[in-house]
Amino acid sequence: MRKPVTGWAYLPLSSVTPWTGTDAVLRMAAASFGAAPLSAAANRVCDEFACSVGSVSCMTIDTALPVAAVMAAVPVRDAAVAKRFYERLLGATPDDSPMPGLRQWNLGDGVLQVMVDPERAGGGLATLMLDDLAAAAEGVRVRGVSLDIAQGEVVTAVARVVDPDGNAITLVQA
Repeated sequence: MRKPVTGWAYLPLSSVTPWTGTDAVLRMAAASFGAAPLSAAANRVCDEFACSVGSVSCMTIDTALPVAAVMAAVPVRDAAVAKRFYERLLGATPDDSPMPGLRQWNLGDGVLQVMVDPERAGGGLATLMLDDLAAAAEGVRVRGVSLDIAQGEVVTAVARVVDPDGNAITLVQA
């Protein structure tokens, strides 16, 4: 007789039926320690949200990462030069400097970090979504940063700015 369920055990992905598509799931089985892989029949039954098959319980779990916000990091060579550029671009001083060589601006639900990393400098890409690109672009120009607005194929309009290190910052009409 099996012992009562004492914890969750991850099944190796190779022990269960392979999945395809965007709604792939990870199956977990609970049984006594040393849970056996689910049989093909048990896998078919476990296509429902939660079920119980014999002495093995299973449930389907959405594997989407529950992201609360995104932090984009732009690598630069010189912290002082980059700080001046991003203050002009964003129209604000950094909100935080959590460690030497790192400045960050809180933007909407995300954070733009500008960090000293000479080996990666110039290879960064960041996209900022704006409600009114034309108004934002005018403010950026007034602060001395040049950019060009173009009609987008997917979005209404886009503008691209390149920082002193060569990192590309794209402004997009939301």
